[in-house]
Amino acid sequence: MLPQIQQLLYQILTYPKIDYKFNSNEFINEIIIAYIYFVCWMHFLYFSFCFFFDNIFLKFISKSKIQKEVIDWEVRRREIMWSSICLLVGASFLATLSIGRKYGKTAIYYTPFEYGSAYMFVSVAGMWLVNDTWQYFTHRLLHHRSIFPYAHAVHHSFHCPTVYSTMAFHPLEAIVQFFPIMLAFVFPIYYPLMLLASFGVFVISTAEHCGYYVTFYEDFSWLFATPGHHDLHHSLRKCNYAVYFSFWDRICGTELTHKQHAQ
Repeated sequence: MLPQIQQLLYQILTYPKIDYKFNSNEFINEIIIAYIYFVCWMHFLYFSFCFFFDNIFLKFISKSKIQKEVIDWEVRRREIMWSSICLLVGASFLATLSIGRKYGKTAIYYTPFEYGSAYMFVSVAGMWLVNDTWQYFTHRLLHHRSIFPYAHAVHHSFHCPTVYSTMAFHPLEAIVQFFPIMLAFVFPIYYPLMLLASFGVFVISTAEHCGYYVTFYEDFSWLFATPGHHDLHHSLRKCNYAVYFSFWDRICGTELTHKQHAQ
């Protein structure tokens, strides 16, 4: 295990310095590919959630829609517009990572047990924890009154969360949201598990914006930022800043449950 740790530290400290001349055409092509990938992936998730909740879920499991507000076309248009801009920012980050992979500048690896089986799984959990921590504290920072109007106010203009508001962010906030992708340039991570973890992040984010109180999922609010948990954040703004996991809210005293709110 010690040689593996030494190898890991060596790779981190000797960041690969490979000659690379920036090619704008290559970068633009990668952005287009990444954008198409993002749009297809996210809209597949959105349509899946919409169909599932509106046609199946409500009849069997969900208690009710949390907010009774009917989303009109103008709100939906704004959700799609801001989401499209946000995904373009995300595509730029993904394009940077893709070019980095192509020229061997990232720390991503492809052999399953290159650093040992323990590290392979711990690294993914660690990066997810780092990302969750980053999202929680930057989220709180974006709520500061001197910053809020210039970025996060866009997301909170959608008072009734829906799956289409999941990625409806101002481009400045989108930069903050996607910045953790850059960790893959420094910390070795197994590529298939990175993709799986990224998919999990998007599913949790989409689920918490679905706008429906899901009975069995709310039972896991001690672990995840559930729809009910996040809906209170959109309604009150001063609580429930957690994005993926809810433990930072409890640690920092910013958690508010529906039972506490009712009292």
